Amino acid sequence: MNRITFTLNKANIESAFLFWGLIFTLKPGYIYENIVLNNIFRVGVVMSLIIALFLSVKYWKIIYDKEIVFLLMIKGITIIFTIFNKGDLRELIYSTVTLWLECVLLVYCLKKKKDGLIILNGVYAVIVYINFFCMLIFPKGLYNFGGERVYTFVGHANSVIMFTFPLMVISLLCIERGVYKNLSKMNLLVVLLSTFLIGSATGLVVYSVFLICVVGLRFKNSVYSHLLFKFYLLVLVVIVGIVFFKIQHYFGFLIKSILQRKADFTGREYYWKLTIDAIMKKPLGHGYVEGVHRVGGLGSHNYLLEALYEGGVFMLALYTQWVYMVSKKINVMRNNNMGKFVLAAMISLILIGITESVIVDSNWFVVFVIALCLKSSRIRNE
Repeated sequence: MNRITFTLNKANIESAFLFWGLIFTLKPGYIYENIVLNNIFRVGVVMSLIIALFLSVKYWKIIYDKEIVFLLMIKGITIIFTIFNKGDLRELIYSTVTLWLECVLLVYCLKKKKDGLIILNGVYAVIVYINFFCMLIFPKGLYNFGGERVYTFVGHANSVIMFTFPLMVISLLCIERGVYKNLSKMNLLVVLLSTFLIGSATGLVVYSVFLICVVGLRFKNSVYSHLLFKFYLLVLVVIVGIVFFKIQHYFGFLIKSILQRKADFTGREYYWKLTIDAIMKKPLGHGYVEGVHRVGGLGSHNYLLEALYEGGVFMLALYTQWVYMVSKKINVMRNNNMGKFVLAAMISLILIGITESVIVDSNWFVVFVIALCLKSSRIRNE
């Protein structure tokens, strides 16, 4: 059993700065609703920026792998598209800066810090536990009352996944490495309880797929080469079938009986149609536009449509190339137990793209960044 001890030295001070730096890259929805907390968070973000700038200058060779650079380049191109199309530039820049902060702090933490996984475990555990207790104390939510959705500390139902799922993956990696096993097991319990309490059908599907993948990969001695990229292409084909040919209606009885949802994916077909109409009007892309500023008042609720909406086929090709680069990077780790964990996690996250505009949420990329650091000796030999 690991005992949590703390000694004031240079390494622990650095870990504390990284901990708080990462905390302020993960902004729960409730923070926007509270002026005091929002102002505190803004100061924290400035601190994160200072830390990230320092690390970027001193350790740029370690931090900026080609996959990280390519991802940030895609966001930079999205900014250009947004400027030309007069989209929501402010929100996009904030999201891009947040993604950059996450990449810098995560990569440094995992590649240079011996306790990198433990730091990440603590960061996500703090937010997920606060959210969990808020759900117990305020079952009707913390804000945005009167709607169909319950808004907890981190946001609505599907927002919870973007915090709980990385914690699940990090906890499993800690258990695999034999560090903070009891805490990590408790994390897994809280993650599952949080998902059931919030009633997220998407979350239940993601965790079910993750569990199936983990079990399947663990008992398979040799994993197929580039399985991540092959699954990604399969999901794109499925999305085309669902969005354009509505194949889900042939299996409506299964969707209703298993997920307790209608075959229209709780009204998403309506927003898919609106997004397709918008794409047809501007095939080269609109840049980033917040969901509330689009026709219908919500986003595309689909990865493929969101990529086409922001930058047309060109943007979709860029994201596809990035997934291929990630797949190629982790391919050598596919038969390692830790590699199998993150491979199963990324497959599950790609699946979310069927019903969510995942590329607009910087938190969606976290597990992919962790996977890119998997070959680091710090992670494997903690």
